Amino acid sequence: MEVLECTPSELIRKTTEAPGLFVFSELFDHPLIKALDEKDASSDLALLQLFCYGTYNDYKTAQVSYPPLTPLQVRKLRQLSIISACYSQKLIPYDYLLQMLELSSLRELEDLIIELFYLEAACGKLDQQKGLLVVESAIGRDLRKTELPKLCSDLEAWCSRVDVVVSEVVGEMEKAKKLKHDWEVSRAALTEKVNLLNSLGKKDSGKFDPESLMEVEDWIPHPDILTEGGSQSQPKLAPLMVSPSQSGDRDPRGRKNPLKSMRPGKKSK
Repeated sequence: MEVLECTPSELIRKTTEAPGLFVFSELFDHPLIKALDEKDASSDLALLQLFCYGTYNDYKTAQVSYPPLTPLQVRKLRQLSIISACYSQKLIPYDYLLQMLELSSLRELEDLIIELFYLEAACGKLDQQKGLLVVESAIGRDLRKTELPKLCSDLEAWCSRVDVVVSEVVGEMEKAKKLKHDWEVSRAALTEKVNLLNSLGKKDSGKFDPESLMEVEDWIPHPDILTEGGSQSQPKLAPLMVSPSQSGDRDPRGRKNPLKSMRPGKKSK
């Protein structure tokens, strides 16, 4: 393989410069890296560990412990530092990132972040008005073996919370099923009652007598019956009592016709 023809230093450099690559711990299992002597190649191993677990600030603090970095390696290490910052903060000020990464150009900082978004190494948005990086999520970096116990405890706690939520959801589902069953029973009982009433109504409809309806007397205002105050007062509504006369004094419906009973020369009683 081509990588076997490289020196360990070249292999580490090419790997850490590769665009879109942010996980490097598997490189420790490579034959070239396994063959390194910790004493003779301490700087190369330290550099690989820096890209696995460290940040740009770690590099600046102990810069003499590492071989010189290429511009691509510096850019990658700064992006790894941004990813690490996303784990502890959801609203990261631009000023904090500029100081942490030793950048003087806001455009350069935004280019680093936008590239992370494009590579799906981080997810969020840039709030230029407030000068904030709003973090939604970020990929995981390499994990030290000493950090495994804490990771396991965090996962166990998360599983416990999930179990609680699942049990609550199951309980709510059982309540919903019971409510649905009760509603269906009530609806069936109501439908049965409605059908029974409808059947009873159909049986009694043949015995219905139209003549049994109460005849309602018409009420009209009589011009001679006024309240005090003359014609300007409102007429008082009263039943007009007209004495029966010939058959022509009734309308086709059999009711008294007051107009026909008021003939010339007669006074209505």
